[in-house]
Amino acid sequence: MKYTALIVDDEPLARRSIRKFLKGFPEFTVAGECGDGSSAITAIRARRPDLLFLDIQMPERDGFQVITEVGTEAMPVTIFVTAYDRYAIQAFEVHALDYLLKPFSEERFRVSLLHAKRALEMGQQQAPNQQLAELLERLNKKRDYLERIPVPSKGRFLFLNVRDLDWVEAEGNYLRLHGNGVSHLVRGNMNEMESKLDPPASCAYIVPPSSTCSASAKFNPGSADIISSS
Repeated sequence: MKYTALIVDDEPLARRSIRKFLKGFPEFTVAGECGDGSSAITAIRARRPDLLFLDIQMPERDGFQVITEVGTEAMPVTIFVTAYDRYAIQAFEVHALDYLLKPFSEERFRVSLLHAKRALEMGQQQAPNQQLAELLERLNKKRDYLERIPVPSKGRFLFLNVRDLDWVEAEGNYLRLHGNGVSHLVRGNMNEMESKLDPPASCAYIVPPSSTCSASAKFNPGSADIISSS
């Protein structure tokens, strides 16, 4: 079988790397390259590639906006390409979507491509499309959760990005927020904090400090871990 691939990335070096590594797979032909989200939408609709390498961070429209505009049902098998983004990578893993983390090796590329090839050979496009739909639904819900936490500092308030939050510790009627190598004391309780945080971005459980999350709550290093000192 012969397949076509579309490369979408705003970095020329990344596009060249993908094209170079694809040469080791003669069953794939590059249908084109795009450097931004808008041109990617046009190319996907016009060329209908079998496989899409999709960058997340791009000018004008990012990768997720491309998916929304095209529609998950019309998307080809997709391999995401991204620089380090803790939340995005966690989202891909939760929904079993493949991704390449920049800078990626030829071996890592090979693993991703073989996975995509198997899906194409077996005609398993419906499952990836469902996974993309679930990913978009999760990203839309995330907007309702707290993204920054106001913390007092020298008579004024600073904002701690939830992505920088490592763990939360209860201290009586207060919470100590740990992140970026420092801690901040804010008034509140664990129940309130849990309800405001995106569950996949934290353990979503109150556990002893020496424990890790239970099996039912996937722990991701660097994401928020809710801990009780009691």
